[in-house]
Amino acid sequence: MCNFSRYEDFLAIVTKAFDPKLLFLTVIPIAASLSTTVYSKLLLSVLLTEYANTFVKWVLAEDRPFWWLNETKEFSSLNRPKIYQNELTCEPSPGNPSGHLMTSTAYLFVIFSVLEECLRQYGRLTIVALRIVYYSTLFFISVSRMYFGCHFLHQCIFGIVLGIGMSKICLSHRLEKYIVKQTGRRRVGYVGLICLTLLATYWIQKLMGIDPQWAVKMAFKWCDDPFYLKPNTTLVFSIIRLTGALLAFALVGPIQRAKPLNIKLSIPMVLAMMAFEWIALDYTPRFYGVVIYYLYTFLVHFVFTYGYLRWVPALAGQEVRAIHQQQQQQQQKPKRRIVNQMYDELNLSYESEASASDWKSCYQRDVQYWMSHELQTDTVMPALVRTMASLAKQFHLSPAIEFSAIDTLELLLVRAYQSWMKQSMPAPDALGRSVAQFLAQLPLYTVAVLDVVSKYIDASVKLDLGALKRAANVTMPPDVNMLSVEFEVLKLLENEFRSSLLLGAVERFTKKYLLPLVSVTQQKETISRAGVKLLRIAIAERGTIYSSLKTSIKDETSFRRFKANKLILAGSITLAILQLITAGRTTTTTTTSSNNGASQSQQHLQRILEPLADDCCVQATNLLYLRDAILGVVGIDVRTSGGPY
Repeated sequence: MCNFSRYEDFLAIVTKAFDPKLLFLTVIPIAASLSTTVYSKLLLSVLLTEYANTFVKWVLAEDRPFWWLNETKEFSSLNRPKIYQNELTCEPSPGNPSGHLMTSTAYLFVIFSVLEECLRQYGRLTIVALRIVYYSTLFFISVSRMYFGCHFLHQCIFGIVLGIGMSKICLSHRLEKYIVKQTGRRRVGYVGLICLTLLATYWIQKLMGIDPQWAVKMAFKWCDDPFYLKPNTTLVFSIIRLTGALLAFALVGPIQRAKPLNIKLSIPMVLAMMAFEWIALDYTPRFYGVVIYYLYTFLVHFVFTYGYLRWVPALAGQEVRAIHQQQQQQQQKPKRRIVNQMYDELNLSYESEASASDWKSCYQRDVQYWMSHELQTDTVMPALVRTMASLAKQFHLSPAIEFSAIDTLELLLVRAYQSWMKQSMPAPDALGRSVAQFLAQLPLYTVAVLDVVSKYIDASVKLDLGALKRAANVTMPPDVNMLSVEFEVLKLLENEFRSSLLLGAVERFTKKYLLPLVSVTQQKETISRAGVKLLRIAIAERGTIYSSLKTSIKDETSFRRFKANKLILAGSITLAILQLITAGRTTTTTTTSSNNGASQSQQHLQRILEPLADDCCVQATNLLYLRDAILGVVGIDVRTSGGPY
């Protein structure tokens, strides 16, 4: 039999380190200094998990071991065991499920999910090691809680199961999207509903003759030293603490996308706020009545949670944005074509910057969405891309605006098609007529989307709508104005805007894999020009590119998933850029140097192919097949200034 008393100090550290209150005041705020998006997800998961823990504890009302051994009739006064107690044993709340395990499972689930996304490129063994650490941590927490007589084994297991379940619910994209759609008033209403549910549970127990505070009395009765008991470990205190934090979350709302934080500012800010929060809680008024005590606790948790969600990104994020805008102003020259600044401008893909840890999840959700609809948009893309490229060149729009507008227009067409499908159309060709009417007004929608997206990407961009409509050959009906069209666009898109995922992936892969291979500025500009043009052609000729590969993928579902995956397309475009720039270096050289250049090109390809394929979650041969299909459509002339795109 293992003598756990030898490890008592270690087990005490584990129990103290994973105390829900300590986690709430330390680990979770630290996440706010690194990523507001991750902090938002972590906060929502932990808050709802702790609420669920409180509710289930009240409903099940199970004993803790340290008082059950003294109350049960299973033992007589002669053979009743004496349980070891210390300040960690005496907790005045029901035992099932374990709050330590349920809360720790929830927040560790979020953290390790983020780490998995960050470290997935290092292979399966890294993921396995992370999961071993995750479950080992839960094992040690369980052992510590049982050793100190806080919980039975089944209470620990139940806490882990509920914690994992609550985490998956809270991290689901559907729940997050639903919360975002709600108004601040409605979110506050949901907080009130949760509080009313817990309050109803409290009073129903009283009406049934059950004392809701029975666990507090049992703890006072059987705890060896009453001074071990602390008021901040009761269920009522937990509800007050959680409600203050959840109300702040409801007012701000979940953060799906946030500007990157300047950690030189955010970390000191968060550490200072954490210190002030600890001081504020240390000076909690304990001798002015219960109402003052709980009201003060509520306000402290409300104010500081609101600060982590609102003030930290506002102050630290503004500094980053100011630096970024200053760099842009320094880089821009009067007659320079912004479309050729891919190397400089591709810092605008906020999808990857919002949370560098979970950037791939955006692409996974994107694949699921584009596989779920039936409308084929390939035939529309050539004209759409040509129009957008022409407008971008004429009005000096950045690639971020250009490609985000293309993605948004395609999404708008799909959303419109889905809305028509839901309507009852008596005529058999009504759906086809609706699509034709939409396409006839495509120039109008192009201008509307471009205006909205430009404001979303960069609020400083001011477009001349009159000139834009003339350039796009827009013919507007007399009873229609641009504002009403933009409102229609916003309604169809459900206010959902995002930067171009394909552009963001090409940016990431170009910086990670191609730029380290070159050292000359002119070569970087060549990558920029080739990258922008390849992006345009890959989108415009998407139907032709993928149709050449359809025979090699027999399963229709697998082919649709392959085609919908923007990461794979971005990886293939990156390889195509490498092929084009190396071909460009060798075409003007002698035969010997050309052979050396080709050999160097092959070395570069072998160097980046496997890690790039791992980033794209696909076999390397599939990237090469798609690259060859792109080059088959593009041709080597893509680096020149001519061509339709």
